[in-house]
Amino acid sequence: MKNPPSIMFSSWARLVAEFLSYNIPYDAVLGWLHLNQSEFISGCDALIALGQALETEWGARPRRFPEFPNPPPHWDDMCAAVIQVATKTKQLRFQPLDVSSSELGAEDDDRLSMDVIAAAHDLRAAFATVNLCPVLVALGLIEGGHWSLAAEALQKRADVKALE
Repeated sequence: MKNPPSIMFSSWARLVAEFLSYNIPYDAVLGWLHLNQSEFISGCDALIALGQALETEWGARPRRFPEFPNPPPHWDDMCAAVIQVATKTKQLRFQPLDVSSSELGAEDDDRLSMDVIAAAHDLRAAFATVNLCPVLVALGLIEGGHWSLAAEALQKRADVKALE
């Protein structure tokens, strides 16, 4: 899938790289560690595709001088990586299908401090941290506090199970 016409690489690349770099396990000597978990593997692959890192057998090592990727990575791959890492780190949580927001229990108290993304385009409501929301907006996945049409298109990707 290509970038939606209104979304330019330069408008989201830095935010995506920053979000991923702060939310993938990191070791000062080795770099980012994927820990053989698919979500972190996806995140490391995204940092490599963004020109921020070099591939290692354990994840990704930061480049001393990041390079501008040519061609730029696919927008949908970067969206998938952000969604997967955000879901894994509990920065993106979806409203359960069978529970209203008034029925959330004590274990869901942290959702009350998160921003709400309203349901739209066959995607259910979600809760996102203040660190994640600007990234989702820059990627064009949120518009006006609702999931965008682009987010629905991304849902159709088989490996973005979090949006189901």
